[in-house]
Amino acid sequence: AMVGESANAVPNGSFRCGNGMIDNPENRTALIVDDDPTSRFLMKAVLEQFNCRVVEAKLGVEGLQQVRDIGPDLLVLDILMPHMDGLDTLRYLRSDPKFESLPVIVVSVLGDDHMLVKQIQELDILGYFTKPLDHGHLSRKLTVLFAQLDEKVD
Repeated sequence: AMVGESANAVPNGSFRCGNGMIDNPENRTALIVDDDPTSRFLMKAVLEQFNCRVVEAKLGVEGLQQVRDIGPDLLVLDILMPHMDGLDTLRYLRSDPKFESLPVIVVSVLGDDHMLVKQIQELDILGYFTKPLDHGHLSRKLTVLFAQLDEKVD
């Protein structure tokens, strides 16, 4: 198989990823919107352990376009980004009935008590993680979050 995007495509239009588990039905698409490449790299590595197909965007506007184009199962969103921050990006998404219940995880260097963090937590997010991201902590939290998401699906 070719390396990269096309290797994950399955003819019926669904996507698989991670560890070659082609028959794993739990394939999800996760979109990471973050202007920090290191943070995207780490988050992608963790999400791929959960058999996610990962798509990346560097900016809020680009992220909004990707949300519309691919309809991800999960959005990972940074707060501090140039042009359009994570708070504005999420407010915009939540104002659209199609995306008002899209599962969102927020990551940022800002502490829990920061005003922006408090505001974004009012927009129905699954979880908030402070940077620098801790791989083990992230994995444990995502295990719980994905289990909750799966319960909603059933």
